[in-house]
Amino acid sequence: MVHLSSVVSDQTKKEEETPQQTRIFSSSVYGSKWAGQDLPRFEMAEEEIPKDAAYKLIKDELALDGTPQLNLASFVTTYMEEEAEKLMQEALPKNFIDYEEYPQTVELQNRCVNMIARLFNAPTEKDSDALGVSTVGSSEAIILATLAMKKRWQNMRKAAGKSTENPNIVMGANVQVCWEKAARYLDVEERYTFSDEKTLILKPEEAVDLVDENTIGICVILGSTYTGEYEDVKKVNDLLEEKNKVFDGYTVPIHVDAASGGFVAPFVKPDLIWDFRLPRVVSINTSGHKYGLTYPGIGWAIWRSHDFLPKELIFNINYLGAAQASFTLNFSKGASNVIAQYYQLIRLGKSGYRAIMTQLTQNSDYLADHLENSGKFRLLSARHGDGLPVVAFCLKQKQHFNEDDIARSLRERGWIVPSYTAPPHASELKMLRVVVREDFTHSRCQLLIRDILHTVEHLEAVPHTDLQKHRDYHKAKHVRSKDKTKAFKGYKNEHNLGKHGKTQQIWWSCEFDRLWASVEPKVREKRLFGVLRPFGVGEVTKPPSSLTFSPPAMMEDARGGPTQQHFRLKEPLRDQQRKSYDRESRSLQPKPVISVRQECTVTVRLADDQGWPLSTEEQDYLEGQHGKEYTLSPTFHQTGPMSFKNRYDVISNN
Repeated sequence: MVHLSSVVSDQTKKEEETPQQTRIFSSSVYGSKWAGQDLPRFEMAEEEIPKDAAYKLIKDELALDGTPQLNLASFVTTYMEEEAEKLMQEALPKNFIDYEEYPQTVELQNRCVNMIARLFNAPTEKDSDALGVSTVGSSEAIILATLAMKKRWQNMRKAAGKSTENPNIVMGANVQVCWEKAARYLDVEERYTFSDEKTLILKPEEAVDLVDENTIGICVILGSTYTGEYEDVKKVNDLLEEKNKVFDGYTVPIHVDAASGGFVAPFVKPDLIWDFRLPRVVSINTSGHKYGLTYPGIGWAIWRSHDFLPKELIFNINYLGAAQASFTLNFSKGASNVIAQYYQLIRLGKSGYRAIMTQLTQNSDYLADHLENSGKFRLLSARHGDGLPVVAFCLKQKQHFNEDDIARSLRERGWIVPSYTAPPHASELKMLRVVVREDFTHSRCQLLIRDILHTVEHLEAVPHTDLQKHRDYHKAKHVRSKDKTKAFKGYKNEHNLGKHGKTQQIWWSCEFDRLWASVEPKVREKRLFGVLRPFGVGEVTKPPSSLTFSPPAMMEDARGGPTQQHFRLKEPLRDQQRKSYDRESRSLQPKPVISVRQECTVTVRLADDQGWPLSTEEQDYLEGQHGKEYTLSPTFHQTGPMSFKNRYDVISNN
């Protein structure tokens, strides 16, 4: 992920820079003046640096990076043959977008699109018109696919004389951050199915229940980032076929995010039906730089036909020497990765990919079996090819150490194994994940197993107090955290992946758990306080107390505006119904969706008119609750910087 970098002040620049030393002549890099002073960090130097000195000094700094082959956090390819690397190097000066100047490079892209489209069983009959494009990765491919779905939906709504406001997209809460980016950048409402400890991927029934006439599509993932599991594309397709019958002329499509699984499933599970064989699947993306076995910088987007890629999104230009069509987010890009992808496709062929993916699956199963048989861990990922060659696992029993401690200890041996929390609503579950790639051999797998088990034995013997001191020291003194040029300070500590698996606002179950738990049993039995869930999952019951919880700056409804600031429901909402109570008409209205962007505190206020009789006990209890504050957060922690002043006030950030 690209980080924002801050520009330091002149004062910081002055404090950080080392004074220039007297120039000493030396033919050795380490005897030269450049080895005795800081490399430029904040401003370009006035003088040149000899090429050999620049190369050596930069290379020395890069030695502090981790070893790519031991980076088991990444899905990205870390090995290619020397011949492929030579082709890439020779193509570095080529700008892929210059179709007229480099027509054969474009021809190689066309060949890749055809091969990948057939791998995904795209229609190839005489009248079919499947098409595709290369991208810099799956993030660009996903944004393009989301844009195409949104534009198609808008065109169909306009043709029917209906509103084009409030488009939404349905996906699991386990989606990779690029889907959140696509929705936020393109102003599309996100609707999530949430996870639990048993199911960490999209739930087909809940996903289809969230679909309405404003849904531009459903995202289904072939290989979850969290556990590597395949989501059930066929089941979503079948349920969606029935749901689409209620819409007037509009059929909600499916986009399959096969960033990781697109080059795995066809070779390991060829009978798994997930691709264009399903009628509702209209587009698929995949990453060539993951299990496509190409170095970073290449992805692919394939569409079933021109019908699902509106022509107004295609730009025709001729200022590069010839007429050409363009559908990309960026313009210029290198040709090396397209050429490298073509090399892999013809070098390996289906048999080569099949052999590699089968071997990776066997290695991941071997790792999973040994971790499980150790009795120390619980496996969270699929095996035997039912998911990616990924091993996700957590501690089987609660210990005085956790998964973060294991990851930190493994890093001391050179292994980069990430620890992270599960998706929202299951975020109390923390896990470790090993991505098995092409260069992760059986011998290396055995070394990792040995180091993991030795790490656990070591941590079991370390007293909790010593372990906590090590955590504190690591947090306070880690050298890289002190680099002032590392990131934009305005967003320091705001990356939420380690908290709840998301990086922006989270659709959450707005559950007043602390309030509910405090209600006396006799009062609770009368169902005085309810639970609000953004998609109607659950039930909202009669609250005689007003709960003011909707600051427009923090919550949004399905129309993109502020939600009701005061809810008073006169009848319960049943499971899967998506309705809200309108104060003016005093009736239930469809489509409320509540989004909380960050933790907040709400105040319980006693309504002026309860609307139904209350016993003395109930009235006394509610009056005791009047003015009390309760914190709402995606993970239900009782902390938060915001609060209401009264029932109708909009809160502001302290």
